[in-house]
Amino acid sequence: MLERVGSWLGSSRMPLVCGLVAVLLSIPSVDSGLQTDDHLLLHALDFDTPRFALWRVTPERFARLQARGSFAWWSGPDVDVSFLRPLGELSHRLDRVLFGDDPVPMHLENVLLYGLIAWLAALVFRELLPARLAGLAALIFVLNDAHGHSVGWISGRNTLLAALFGLAAVLTLVRAPRAFGARLLSALLLALSLASGEAGTATLAYLAAYALVLSEGSPGERLRALWMHGAVALIWLVTYVGGDYGARGVGAYRDFAAAPLQTLAHGLLDLPAWLFSQLGVSMVGALLAAPDVPARVLPAVLVLPLLVLVLPVLREDRRSHFFALAFGLALLPLFTTVPQDRTLLGASLAGCGLVACALGRFSHSASRLRRGGLVVLAALHLMLSPLLFPMALTSMSRLTAGAHALVAALPDAPGRNVILVTSPVELMSLFGVSIALRAGGPEPASLHQLHAGHSALTVVRIDDRTLELTATPGYANRRIERLFTSPGWAARVGEARRVGPLRVTVREVDAHGWPTRVRFAFGEALESKRYAWRVWQGQRVEPWMPPAVGQRVELPGLSLATALPRPERPD
Repeated sequence: MLERVGSWLGSSRMPLVCGLVAVLLSIPSVDSGLQTDDHLLLHALDFDTPRFALWRVTPERFARLQARGSFAWWSGPDVDVSFLRPLGELSHRLDRVLFGDDPVPMHLENVLLYGLIAWLAALVFRELLPARLAGLAALIFVLNDAHGHSVGWISGRNTLLAALFGLAAVLTLVRAPRAFGARLLSALLLALSLASGEAGTATLAYLAAYALVLSEGSPGERLRALWMHGAVALIWLVTYVGGDYGARGVGAYRDFAAAPLQTLAHGLLDLPAWLFSQLGVSMVGALLAAPDVPARVLPAVLVLPLLVLVLPVLREDRRSHFFALAFGLALLPLFTTVPQDRTLLGASLAGCGLVACALGRFSHSASRLRRGGLVVLAALHLMLSPLLFPMALTSMSRLTAGAHALVAALPDAPGRNVILVTSPVELMSLFGVSIALRAGGPEPASLHQLHAGHSALTVVRIDDRTLELTATPGYANRRIERLFTSPGWAARVGEARRVGPLRVTVREVDAHGWPTRVRFAFGEALESKRYAWRVWQGQRVEPWMPPAVGQRVELPGLSLATALPRPERPD
């Protein structure tokens, strides 16, 4: 039986099989509709966003969107985001011309791209590993549940394109490392990978690791063989820095240029989550909604036994050294963002190669404990991961369903300021406003959240026009509650800001500077017909009225696991 499995893994048809398996795994996403950022993407195209600006939020644009309520009042205040993804943007603009609003062919594109990525990954593994081990590594790669997030998310296509061209660049080089034509083609493919999105930087990790570990000749000769790749990388870097690309003032990203040591420190704290999500099964998405300390401690504990199983292969040969070095280099750019599943695709080839090398030593392991650990490792990747893959395809569907529930509860009359007292997540108004505008229904003047997250609220009516909210334990207590809040921002007691129809004054803060008690003053009496009050109850958004002057109302905290409705049908 094992011999037959080994023969199957080593078959020359394995790359094609992997491509087909990838398509079959991904095909359920085709009817999943639009998810979260997909709505923002089409909204931007609806309003004729300037070319190469789909992923750009300038401080001026942020201020306009926050005044409307797309961003929560505690977001910012220094948001400045601009990503360099010309090929990724071009693919979406072409979709718009060819398919309009129909998400089915857009999803189908992602499915086919993942099939090609799986096929290329299998070919790369066959160049680097013995046939049977290469087949095992390729199968682990295809079944990796973290990949489902990129495949099922139309707006995540830039990561697929970056991986596709990146794998083609690596394959071209390793097949003919000394041929000038192959090196030139590989450098051009690298350029396409980087032009697809920032995820293309992972391609540089594999090329550098190949030159340093697997290439022949002196170290100088190995690096000189990549001079064209170096020129491409330099042009990209000059363009990126000179064009002022990057993310600043956003909790979801870190600005390496402004704070290199802090970025490195936070990246190292997140490293166990990255490692476990690659060497085991993905958990980084779930950690966004967890308290900060458990989100750092739990992965560190769980990843230790996996490292004990995988690291001994580094004593074996240069191939495992290549995978380890490439893996480490590919993870470094991820230090500039909070852990996200869709960003793991670039490092995945190396991580899956390491896991396969560890499993390939099963028959050489004398220790029963180690053999048992390797069985568990194999089960994680070959049994549990494919079960999680379909769920990863639609990982944003409940958040999208929540945004639709919010839109369904908007008032029928246009021009009113909708005040959502609390919601499960900071991004709810951003997606809700975008969906509402694209739906063409009555347009509210604004849609503002007073609070979002798991904290319980005490709402007190101060006077005719003023409410005060006390959040326990406080605002922005978890990462998912401060994705668009400047990392260095700390509220000062007495600090006030004007956001649309609200004048917001921070009354108390916690030890980290996050607000715990906030006062909201309005231009008219809270009962004015200019305001439409809403509150999240259970999995629904319901009408609400503020209490009488001097009275208070208690509102329970909201959990993402229970407050978001399940989607009834595709968007």
